Amino acid sequence: EEAAGAAPMQHPVPPRPPASSHQDAQLLDQVVHQALELTKNRQFAEAERCLAQLASEHPELADSKEMKAAHQTVAICKQLNDS
Repeated sequence: EEAAGAAPMQHPVPPRPPASSHQDAQLLDQVVHQALELTKNRQFAEAERCLAQLASEHPELADSKEMKAAHQTVAICKQLNDS
């Protein structure tokens, strides 16, 4: 969880590159890695926001197995942290 009173750090998703499956894969890897690092640091809301922003800005990546796995990982870690 984030420290009380501390403003959440913003981790913007890089701007949309020209359409390319290689660039999409790199962007997906970058954002998933970032979300998992945030999760490791118990910044669950920020990790969820990071993934949601990517899905919003790059809907073609929203249903990828990597995104689904990242969402599941964040949810499981959040649940374990809350118990």
